[in-house]
Amino acid sequence: MNNTEGGPFETEKCEQINVDANCAALAVILLSHIKGHLVSEKIISAQEIAAFASSLDSIQHVYSELVTRYGIKPEESCDEVKKAICRCI
Repeated sequence: MNNTEGGPFETEKCEQINVDANCAALAVILLSHIKGHLVSEKIISAQEIAAFASSLDSIQHVYSELVTRYGIKPEESCDEVKKAICRCI
């Protein structure tokens, strides 16, 4: 049996994975937003990107945006949302 199982190390590792997943989610949304502007050939400024990013001021808004963009069912667990993020990356 692993001595670190369920201990502080595992909790810390899970927290880091969550942080990484949250950062990846935000990156996916921002890149998708920028890509939309590039495809439409509309010029997008750094201020517009910053304004869009600031509208995603909490992880709930990030997940909500992912649900909308990628058709994730709202009742799916946070883990399912994170798996969907990985598929999009």
